[in-house]
Amino acid sequence: MVSLDLNKNQILNVALQNLATHPSNPVAGQIYFNTQDDVPYIWDGSAWLNLSEGSVTSVTAGQGLVPGAGSSASDPILDVNVDNLTLEINADTVRIKDLGVGTGKLANNAVTTAKILNSNVTTIKLADDAVTFAKIQDVASMTVLGRFTGGVGDVAA
Repeated sequence: MVSLDLNKNQILNVALQNLATHPSNPVAGQIYFNTQDDVPYIWDGSAWLNLSEGSVTSVTAGQGLVPGAGSSASDPILDVNVDNLTLEINADTVRIKDLGVGTGKLANNAVTTAKILNSNVTTIKLADDAVTFAKIQDVASMTVLGRFTGGVGDVAA
């Protein structure tokens, strides 16, 4: 092999060597373009690296992120640091737990009937004494079906 010293000059309009398979007996730093998968490769001295995939050289865990189990410099794994009281991770999804957001965290008028899907609020999801007659009276116009005293049977309109 003969070296070519360009004295820090650039090469213009150059094309990589086009081959259907990896070159045999490569040297470290050798690059070529594979015409079978349309990907450029570089030989790092022990393996051909796919240049179209890129590589991560470092990862810094920011606020709320911690290095995961088995994490390494070459294979970083980040875990989301949740408190499991208000937030949880379930099947790779971060979500707010039931009762994870209290009324102190909601702006006035933030939750409206237009933002609540049909069938999302059920008696199972309402705390005891959460809906009171005084709270219902705050609604501008609605028809309330029910009894003020206990009883059984159909509710009359």
